Amino acid sequence: MERLTPPVIPAPGQVPPSIDSFTIPPEGIRRNALLDQWRERMMTPRPEKKLLDNELHSWSSQLGYLDWVVREYHSGAMMMRSSQVDLADPTEIEHVLTALTRLIEPLSRYSGGWSAAVAAVRPPRAAKDLYTSIREGARRAPREVRLSIITDGDVLGDAESARAFVQDQSRRHAKDTRVALETYLGHVRKLLHSRNLTTKETDELAICDGKVRHCAARRPLRQHTRGIGQIRPRCP
Repeated sequence: MERLTPPVIPAPGQVPPSIDSFTIPPEGIRRNALLDQWRERMMTPRPEKKLLDNELHSWSSQLGYLDWVVREYHSGAMMMRSSQVDLADPTEIEHVLTALTRLIEPLSRYSGGWSAAVAAVRPPRAAKDLYTSIREGARRAPREVRLSIITDGDVLGDAESARAFVQDQSRRHAKDTRVALETYLGHVRKLLHSRNLTTKETDELAICDGKVRHCAARRPLRQHTRGIGQIRPRCP
């Protein structure tokens, strides 16, 4: 049976790509347009487009408001936190490209990668419409992991903490696994009570529920603790 493995992200670079490799209109470029170009340059595998766009936008905005990011990336931080700011000055745009290289992309890969991580506990042969509904639960995990990282303050408190995290995320794996599984399990439970399910669909969701609970057994979930049936599949 599938193993739930936290996202593995490439080690971030330190030297950003040349500004000459981006299309910058004479009047300047806005954040989301620059992020679109950046996304297309990112190495694969990477999170699916919709998820990745949301994580890139959200992390950029969050980082742009931090005092230490403003000190380090100067006026580029203004572009990072707002999708309505046009930047034309090459130096300012280069600041944003540096932040993308060192912080925004790696953080987006990590949080966005939790969707694929929790997808390992989906029923493998669910009917198409049920499979699609369950998949939405996995797609909710990145946002909750990102919000947990932001709220805890153990990653973004200062530049040193942020750089240490993008090099090694292992210290948060246990907590982020729990957050992602809680989010996913909550969605599965909601499906059980909001749809007219066939017996087969109920069984498939029960298997999914059991797999999630078993994967989290060593670090009990804070909520959704009442199980469905007595299924205890193996989740190494």
